[in-house]
Amino acid sequence: TYGGKLCEYICSGTARDFLADAIVKAEFEEPDCDVVMHSHDELVCEGPEGIAKVVERVMLDVPKWGRDMPMKVEAWEGPRYRK
Repeated sequence: TYGGKLCEYICSGTARDFLADAIVKAEFEEPDCDVVMHSHDELVCEGPEGIAKVVERVMLDVPKWGRDMPMKVEAWEGPRYRK
């Protein structure tokens, strides 16, 4: 392998750790948030109107070890999943 590939693996693994942390927080700390699926960097949840703000807040609450990393989250809500 080479340096670029190693960097890609490190970035992908870190993003996965952030997403896994958000999934656990959404499932167990937010009573109205029901995680339906996730894909790479997406978290899909069912819940009452306004759930997008809850999901956004959960995803921005990164673990202590990742507080210095830049994070941006875009959340939306609608009647069905879209890409």
